[in-house]
Amino acid sequence: MNEESMTLKKKIKRHVSKRVNSFFACVLPGFENFTLNELKSLPLTIKDAAITKGGVEFKGYINDCYVTNLLLRSSNRILMRLITFNAFNFKQLSSNIIDFPWELYITKEAIPKIHATTRSSVLYHKGAIADCFLESIEKRLNYNINTLTSFTNSYEQNLFIRVVNNEFMVSIDSSGEMLYKRGIKKCVGNAPIRETIASWILKEAGYNGKVPIIDAMCGSGTFSIEAAMISKNIPAGLFRNFTFMKWPCFNNKDWDDIVNQSKSKIITFNTPEIFASDIDDKMCRLLNDTIKEFSLDDIVNVSCRNFFDLDLCNLTEEKGLIVLNPPYGFRISRQDDLVTKIFEHIQRYFQGWKFAIVLPDEKNISSFIKRKANRSFKLMHGGIKLNVLFGS
Repeated sequence: MNEESMTLKKKIKRHVSKRVNSFFACVLPGFENFTLNELKSLPLTIKDAAITKGGVEFKGYINDCYVTNLLLRSSNRILMRLITFNAFNFKQLSSNIIDFPWELYITKEAIPKIHATTRSSVLYHKGAIADCFLESIEKRLNYNINTLTSFTNSYEQNLFIRVVNNEFMVSIDSSGEMLYKRGIKKCVGNAPIRETIASWILKEAGYNGKVPIIDAMCGSGTFSIEAAMISKNIPAGLFRNFTFMKWPCFNNKDWDDIVNQSKSKIITFNTPEIFASDIDDKMCRLLNDTIKEFSLDDIVNVSCRNFFDLDLCNLTEEKGLIVLNPPYGFRISRQDDLVTKIFEHIQRYFQGWKFAIVLPDEKNISSFIKRKANRSFKLMHGGIKLNVLFGS
């Protein structure tokens, strides 16, 4: 890199770092309060956050974008608001796009992916709006997007355009892959739960990272891994990359400082406190390899055993939390007696333990099961209606 390019890059970083930005944490419906409380607990520069449709809005500097991507456990992605303007025809739209300094956030290796929504506006054709954005960004940056697909260094950059009453709000995705992808699991089980949902369930069940957990029917171990990261205070995004790392305004030194500060707070355990088990030997072996690779084996113990054969005496003397995510396909939705058997087993052998169990939202769930749960929460996951039952 020549001296002129280095000087320009420094100016870009200095310009962006001093500006207060608006951000948006996208969350699942019903998770807004959880994410708001999470945001308030983070070491952010500005404690200005509020719930809005689809998530939580907050203000901060570019470093706060780094922090939220690294530490938030419940958000799906972090958007940064770039610009808001009015446009009543495509000439006005193109002019506003070209005037924006895209070079601060998009390199010539980026392939913009436009996601547009429109309501009550003169310009309503989403495809035409997306084409206008692509053409105008090409003019601003003086490059051809169509030639990038063959480049090894090219990458996708999501842009979200919301048009309401002729007002355009343009946001850029800072996360890349959805944030529930922690960069740890190499495989998924038959009834996978997203890590963001697992984190919420653990919190709602009263898990504070200091009591034992039994993750029976663990599958790929989402609950076990998430609980281990919470207990050890491991940042949710420590083992993955983010799209903002590709931005020209990205400050690598600031990022390294944030990561290193978070790493210094990681806790080491001497004995396992999380007990994962499943009848699938292959899944248990894969999970065991994963926890060793990411140094979670000091707190997670994996065994290939049936839930109904678990011997509590050989696990822990403390009372804690049982989390169960049975395969919620034909086996569960058609056989209410199996779920009843699970609750009877908990009642008989795990007295004093709290529990959280994920079930399909079926009308035929027995009154016995409903009586055992103190409360329930309904959510959509992968197009399936689920009911999370909590109790003790």
